[in-house]
Amino acid sequence: MLLLFVWALYMGNFWDLRWGSLLPLWAVFSWFSFRNLKNGQTKCWLSWDGAMWQILAVTPGPNPRMSLQAEYAMSVHLDLQKLLFVSLLNHKGEGHWFWLTQDSFPDRWHGFRCAVYSRAEAFSS
Repeated sequence: MLLLFVWALYMGNFWDLRWGSLLPLWAVFSWFSFRNLKNGQTKCWLSWDGAMWQILAVTPGPNPRMSLQAEYAMSVHLDLQKLLFVSLLNHKGEGHWFWLTQDSFPDRWHGFRCAVYSRAEAFSS
């Protein structure tokens, strides 16, 4: 869909009624894709030990358990006060991206933001 949009823009047919409908269509499909991607992600907790971040995967079921995945360093890419877009990178170069919202845990949001912006130790090679 994006390629059709770019092609229409390049060919000069963008303002034609047929091609002008591509933008709203592309926006709708993008929204549904984002929503499905978000709903398909596994639930997890981010844990801060004062030096490194850890991702604790939550096992679904009647007795949910948490399992440690690895230690990560966090980078903030977008901060909208009530919404954060962050990435976590471990020493192997594996990364994970997260949208974090104040609605997820409003009573601990301030403390979480303080931890996000605290200095983490660099990975030792």
